[in-house]
Amino acid sequence: DAGAGAGGAGSDDAASAAREAARSAGSGAQQARKADSTDAISTWLTRRFGLAGGLAWTGFLLFGVVSEQLKTRNEVRVATTGMKEVTDAPLVKLPSGTEYRDEVVGAGDAIYDGAFVLIDYTATTADGVVIEDTGARGRKAKAFLYSPRGSSFGTVAAGLQQALAGSRVGQRRRVHVPASAAWGDGGTLVELPGDGSLYKLPGGVDVEYVVTLQRVSVPPS
Repeated sequence: DAGAGAGGAGSDDAASAAREAARSAGSGAQQARKADSTDAISTWLTRRFGLAGGLAWTGFLLFGVVSEQLKTRNEVRVATTGMKEVTDAPLVKLPSGTEYRDEVVGAGDAIYDGAFVLIDYTATTADGVVIEDTGARGRKAKAFLYSPRGSSFGTVAAGLQQALAGSRVGQRRRVHVPASAAWGDGGTLVELPGDGSLYKLPGGVDVEYVVTLQRVSVPPS
């Protein structure tokens, strides 16, 4: 029995060694493939455009990546520079019954009809039910095509879109949307932030939003 046990242990050690060797070989092969891929790209660029041209194209591609990073950082810098918290902003009343008041004045790009926008917001009913919070775990900022008339295929309340008119990136507004400019008499079914449970928002319920405009860009083609 002892001999059998020793033989089994030896077999296990041999199998482990074989697996480790296979992993090492696989890792080496993967690194080799990466190196071959890099060499192939460099070789193709050099053959196609010559040494100077290949280097120029490589620099151009790298410049594109860096430029995009700098553009994003510049957008953040512009949006945050000049932002100002306000405590005495007037209450603005819209024809739909929607009302809003600025809490932070933005300084980034201005919103416009047809823009692809990104917003962070919380939405709370009059009786205190938080029906959306894009800052909660598992949630994301809301992206949609903006229309000052408030039509976005029902994904964003009409009154909320109307209240975004005239805002700039970085702007934060507290918005009161009456049921008639939110989900009407029929209400809607929402997935609550946090536990993800489904909640039937009843009809005729007003909604309070705190919304921040995060980004304004050209809509994807």
